[in-house]
Amino acid sequence: AGLASFGDGLRMSVARNLHIPVGVVYDHVLKGKPLEVIPGYEEFMPYIEGCSATAHLTPKSLLREVLQEYSQNGARLRDPDVWVNALHERLELLPHEIIIIDDIRQKNELEYCKERGVVFRITPYKEYEDHPASSHPVESAIDHEVAGINLLEIDKFGFEYTSRAAHRVASYLMNFFKEQEFETVFQRLHHEGEK
Repeated sequence: AGLASFGDGLRMSVARNLHIPVGVVYDHVLKGKPLEVIPGYEEFMPYIEGCSATAHLTPKSLLREVLQEYSQNGARLRDPDVWVNALHERLELLPHEIIIIDDIRQKNELEYCKERGVVFRITPYKEYEDHPASSHPVESAIDHEVAGINLLEIDKFGFEYTSRAAHRVASYLMNFFKEQEFETVFQRLHHEGEK
């Protein structure tokens, strides 16, 4: 199984346009830290302040807020499908027949995945539910969607980031699907003509 994220396009765009190092935008720990404590912040802060979507943020803002604001009030305002299109292009290049997408947050992202496969929601862990970031429109747009979504309890995988648990989730699912059923449940994203 392969792993992909709608957020990959966002993170690469933030890295390119706001000059935040790629290693920083992909760091799950730094995402929850204020900008002022991130190494090299003095170099990329002027770009954050110069971007209309993030200009209101301060050195005390979290890196997560930069990603949220850049996405919701910048790129997605110009093109709501910007991250869907970016992911679709990436999927065309991946050799895997089963792709796990670990960060569905918007309705168009949800529809894209539902049209191509099976969607599972992993129940959020308590610390995340109580975090102020969880109520941001980027994080909560599909919180009440239930149609076509299967629920997995987080305690089956432990308190860890979904991206780290993705292959464990895949293994879990494979225990419940025979190989032939798996191919019908997960629509092939690549080599559709090769059966």
